[in-house]
Amino acid sequence: MVQSILLIGLAATIASFAAPKLKTDIEPKVLSAQAECDGVKLNYPRVIKEKLPNGKTSKFRYNCIRNGFIASSYDGNCKGCSGRTHFTDEPVVWGICAVDQDTIAPHSYFYVPGYGRCKAADKGGAVKGKKIDLGFESVSQGWWSRRVTDIYTFVE
Repeated sequence: MVQSILLIGLAATIASFAAPKLKTDIEPKVLSAQAECDGVKLNYPRVIKEKLPNGKTSKFRYNCIRNGFIASSYDGNCKGCSGRTHFTDEPVVWGICAVDQDTIAPHSYFYVPGYGRCKAADKGGAVKGKKIDLGFESVSQGWWSRRVTDIYTFVE
């Protein structure tokens, strides 16, 4: 009799794994689990609000933290530069960034702690892989020095 009860219990356990899941059993969609993020995926979007050295306050919604980026400042006043971006033909100012389009999608937005929201609107000859250039109207008036930083992105 004990063996029969154990066999019935084992059969019920196997049947529960083999049976198709009902729609009510499906896990709710978690945004970051469904998103492509090559960094730390967050279970839900978060908001960063930060007062920056230029006196502006920046606010950004993110759910992915990508680390190990080397960020430096640039402007459109260099020798051979047009002063305008390659992807969007905008002037190079604060909030415009140069990226490697194989690492960060052109026209996308990301957030750099200490700099603020950044639009991937430009590319540069030396900007490869996890390197980004943070735009300023003039580097002499910028406050960013070359350093390693994280970036925050929002992916769906």
